Amino acid sequence: MFTLIGFIIIYIVSLTIENMFFLHKENKLLNKYGDEEVVEKIIKGLVWQGQTEEQLIDSVGRPTFVVHDYNESSVNVIWRYEHSRPKTGRYRSWGVPSPNFDVFIDNGKVVSWEITNK
Repeated sequence: MFTLIGFIIIYIVSLTIENMFFLHKENKLLNKYGDEEVVEKIIKGLVWQGQTEEQLIDSVGRPTFVVHDYNESSVNVIWRYEHSRPKTGRYRSWGVPSPNFDVFIDNGKVVSWEITNK
C-alpha cells in the first residue's frame, strides 16, 4: 500500500516538474520573440516560410550539415537534418523515426523545405 502511494506521489511530482520546465521554455520564447503564434509553432517543432534561422534552431534544433551551393549569381544555403537509422534488437527506438529533411534558406529566412530519403 505504501509503495503504491509512493509511486503515485513520485508520478505527480514528475508531472509537475515537467510542466514547470514546459512553462519556463514557453515564457522564455515569448520574451524572446514577443509573438504567441511564433512561440506556438516553435513548441510544436514546425518549419514555415519566412521563419528566421534563430527560430528554426529553437524549433527543430541545429542542422546536421550546412551545405552552401554556389551558383553564378547567388549562394543557396541548405540546412540538412539527418537522423540516425532506427536501432534494432535490445536498443531499438520505440517511437516513429523522424524523417530526414532539407531546409532551404535565403537571406536568413526559410524559403522552402523537403523531406529526403537519404
